[in-house]
Amino acid sequence: MDKQLVRDAKSRFSEIDNLVLKAGDGLKEKPDVFTIFVSNLPYSISKNAIEWLAHTSFSHGVIMVQKEFADKLLADSKRRRAISIIATRAFEITPISAVGRNNFSPPPRIDSVILKIVKKEDLTEKLIETVNKIFSYRRKTVKNILRQFNKESTITKRVDDLSGDEIISLANKILEK
Repeated sequence: MDKQLVRDAKSRFSEIDNLVLKAGDGLKEKPDVFTIFVSNLPYSISKNAIEWLAHTSFSHGVIMVQKEFADKLLADSKRRRAISIIATRAFEITPISAVGRNNFSPPPRIDSVILKIVKKEDLTEKLIETVNKIFSYRRKTVKNILRQFNKESTITKRVDDLSGDEIISLANKILEK
């Protein structure tokens, strides 16, 4: 969104023919087709940005996020959230480097992590929304969650006992007509 930063980058990298730099809020605009995504994601909208990237076609990217958010993206089954399932389904995520708060001036109160993301699969906005809904019922059994969506099941496991693939399957079952 920093127009001056884009002007400076265009000036510095003008010899690169296949590089297009634009200023704006990508989450509010339908982007042109792009291949590589690089961003220091605004920490306050990291979840929304990851969901947007999950349903946007591109090849790979490098992002910097708050350390606690990176931990959520890569969480094990007992600590994961809906965003963990969405991110690990849509991307292969590799931590590249820790970035301590002392690398900034003035230093923030938090540490950051640089992540490499490689797109595995585009998710639909409906699937992302449904995974988020499932996690709003995470203490209920699958049987009771499906009942909320007028679906039937005899599965008595809870969301925390399901694998990521099983949660995606559950979301797809909810979306079936």
